[in-house]
Amino acid sequence: MWYQKFKIFYSARELGRIRKISTSDIEDFLKEVLAMLLSGLTVNDAIFIILKNTPKNHIKTIIQKIYFKLGQGKNFSSALSVFKKSLHQNYFQILIAGEKCDKMVLAIELIVEDMKEKRLYKEKIKRSIRYPASIFLLAILICIGLLIFVVPEFSKLYNSANISLPCATLFLIKISNMILNHTKVLIFISLIFFMSVFMFFKSNKNIFFFIPFFKNLIIKNIMVKWLTLLAMMLQANMALPESLIIANKVAGETPIRHILDKIQRLVLNGHSFSSALGCLSHLPMKIKTMLIFADQSDALRYRIAKIANTHQAEFADYLDNLSKLIEPVMMVLVAVVIAVIALAIYLPVFRMGNLV
Repeated sequence: MWYQKFKIFYSARELGRIRKISTSDIEDFLKEVLAMLLSGLTVNDAIFIILKNTPKNHIKTIIQKIYFKLGQGKNFSSALSVFKKSLHQNYFQILIAGEKCDKMVLAIELIVEDMKEKRLYKEKIKRSIRYPASIFLLAILICIGLLIFVVPEFSKLYNSANISLPCATLFLIKISNMILNHTKVLIFISLIFFMSVFMFFKSNKNIFFFIPFFKNLIIKNIMVKWLTLLAMMLQANMALPESLIIANKVAGETPIRHILDKIQRLVLNGHSFSSALGCLSHLPMKIKTMLIFADQSDALRYRIAKIANTHQAEFADYLDNLSKLIEPVMMVLVAVVIAVIALAIYLPVFRMGNLV
C-alpha cells in the first residue's frame, strides 16, 4: 500500500532538481513530524501526510526519499541520512538512542528544541556584532572619503601658502596621494591580503584559542554546547559513558577536547562523574558544584537539563554585556580616528593664523 502511495509523488524528473536544504527547513520538517507523532500517528503515516501537503518541491523530493526508505523497512534515523550534509551527526546519535529506548518522540523533541536554541543563539550573536560592524564600516568609509576628497583640497591650499607642514599632516597627504595615484594596486593588494587572512584562519581554526579574549569566549561556548548535548543524551536514557563520547565531539579539535576525553576515560574506568569533573577547570564553580551535587544524589539525569539551561542563560547574559561594551568602545575608537585625521588636516591652519 505504501508503495502505491509513494508512486503518486515520486518523480525521477524532480530528483535531479534538489536544492540545498537549509537547517530551518529540517527544523520545520521535524516539528511537523513531532506534531504528527504526538497526535498518535505512526512515523510512516506522518511522513506521508507531510509529503502530501509540502508546497516546496526541493523539500518534497527529500521527503519522498525518506518515505521510500521507511517503506523498505529502515528505521527513522537511517531514513534521515538524506539530511546527513545538513544535520549534525550528534542528532543521529540521539535518534538512534531514542529508537533503542523506545523514546522516539522524546528524541525528536530534544532535537527540535536544541535546533531552536541554536537558531536563537546565532541570531543573538549576529545582532550583537551587526551594529559595531556597521559602525566600523562607516568609520572606514568616512576616513577614505576624507582622504580622497578633503585632504587633497587642503594640500593644494597649503602648497599655495608655501608653509612648512607638521609630520602628521605630511603623513596624511602621502596616504591620500597613494590612494589617488595607486587605487587599482591598493585594491588588488587589499584583496590579496584579506584572502590570505581568510585562508589562514580557515586552515588554522584553533588560532583564536590562543588569544585570551577569544579563548574565554570559545571555552564558554563549548561548555554550553557540551552540557546541553550531555543533557539531551541522558534524557534519551543513554548511559553516561556513551553520552560523554557523543557530547565530547562538540569540542572538535580544540585543546579542551583532551580534557573532556579524560573525563570520559575516568568514568569508563569506574570513577564517579563528580570526581571526574575535578580536572575540568573551565566550568564556573557554581555550575560544577550543581553537577557534583546532582551526581552524588543520583539525580544527574533529571537535573542536568536545568543546569545546562542555567549555564546557557549565563552565557547569553555574557554575550549581551559584551555587545553593550563593544558598541561604546567602537564609538570611541571611531571618534578618536576621525578626530586625529581632522586635527592633522587643520593643524597647519592654526600655524597660518599664528604667522598672520
